[in-house]
Amino acid sequence: MSELFPLTPELARKIVSQLERGTCPLEGVLALNVGRAPYFGAADDILEDIQQVGGAVVRFIRGDYGEGKTHFIAMVRALAIKRNWVTTYVCLSDEVRLDRFQEVYA
Repeated sequence: MSELFPLTPELARKIVSQLERGTCPLEGVLALNVGRAPYFGAADDILEDIQQVGGAVVRFIRGDYGEGKTHFIAMVRALAIKRNWVTTYVCLSDEVRLDRFQEVYA
């Protein structure tokens, strides 16, 4: 992992607990990523471009259950946090609808 995201015993237990429930952990995801370095290298290049121009982006990810959406978001979030950026993760549902921005923002 890295010194920025140390894998502590507490974090390891949290990761295992989330995996047992069938969910991808947002924290500690760097310890779980295997074999996708080219994808996240490209994502980090995009973050570098954003940093160079001083902007911000919003991206929506859509896919079927189990395709790795949460893992992908968690990895990009970790890359952004390494840059001391602020990130937000919102999972849309029947209760949190995209067309009601005040709900998403809350």
